[in-house]
Formats: sequence, structure tokens, C-alpha cells
Amino acid sequence: MTRAPRQTGSPRPLVIEPAGPAHVALLTALHGRCFTPGWSTATMATLIGLPGTFGLLATELDNGAARPVGFALARSAADEAELLSIGVLPESQRRGIARRLIAACVERVAGLGAAALFLEVGEANTGARALYESQGFRVIGRRERYYRAPDGGFEDAVVMRRDLVA
Repeated sequence: MTRAPRQTGSPRPLVIEPAGPAHVALLTALHGRCFTPGWSTATMATLIGLPGTFGLLATELDNGAARPVGFALARSAADEAELLSIGVLPESQRRGIARRLIAACVERVAGLGAAALFLEVGEANTGARALYESQGFRVIGRRERYYRAPDGGFEDAVVMRRDLVA
């Protein structure tokens, strides 16, 4: 299999802006395009409504039209934060959008006083794991049989951490 050359940035201007309760339907739709199964509207609404939780929306500008292409959802409590979910539409991947979302998330949680950012990722998701490692996350643990696999079985979650202060 031949892999397309890695692109270093989005060919169109990209805007990353806050997303909150008013964006639940859009965040749910994006999550559903990025993950199987996607989260329900009720789950998304509950999460985005929790204290310390925030969303980020990545939108490409194309000839004056705005097209949502990715999102991140995170929460911060005391001196720790968790990246709950991050996704980029399949047709928009490998253009640096996820890196920009991670950077915006790191900036926001650091500004809220977090000293570390945590996330969980499926063990088999080697592409995402490589992305996170390239962004300074390191493996600190594992949750056995945490995710339901597409075949009906279970997959371990790898727990990763990025320190935000030196």
C-alpha cells in the first residue's frame, strides 16, 4: 500500500474557536463522522455542560464558506486536564489540523492552571498514538478491555500524559 505524502498544513485557512452548548449538534455530527460508534447528542450535551469542560471547533474557510473539519473536547479540574475526544474528518486528516487542535487545547488548559494533560487512546490506533507521542505525550498506563472493538470484542486503552510545566 502506498501512503500519500504527508502534508504539513491545511491548504485552506483554518480557524480554531471555542465550542460550547450551542454547538452540541455540530460536535455530535463531527464525532459521529470520526468515530464508530459516535457519541449521542445527549452524551455530548452532558459532557459539554460539565464544569471545567470545553470544546474547540476547527473550521476551514473555502471561498468564503466555513466548513467544520474537526473538534476537541477537554476538561480541566484543579491542576490536571483530560483530552476527552479529538477528531478530524477523514477527508481532512494528515494536514496538521489535529496538531493545531492539540496545541489550542494545551494552551487553554495551561491557562486554566493545569500542570498535566491526560488522554486515552485505543491500543490499536497506532496513527493517533504516534501523533500524541509527537506532541509530547508519553505512555503512563493501560486500561484493559476499555473500548468495545468493531468486531464485538474489547480493546485496551493506552493512557498517556503530557506535562505542561517544566
